[in-house]
Amino acid sequence: LLVMACGAITGKVLAQQGLPSEVEGELRQAKIPLNATAAYVQEVGSRAAWISINAKKPFNPASTMKLVTT
Repeated sequence: LLVMACGAITGKVLAQQGLPSEVEGELRQAKIPLNATAAYVQEVGSRAAWISINAKKPFNPASTMKLVTT
């Protein structure tokens, strides 16, 4: 969901304080607390993050994390 929502900002330098409203709405609908989520979106080659939510909070990775990192 986050990747799809962030697709609209590709090519723009945008620092966002929170998750896109569409993503927050989907998380609420799925009854996933916002404090139980983390997101870090950064353009390849950039030093600045577009979105950084709970980026320093430790979490156990979900199995889908393997798809993102490999």
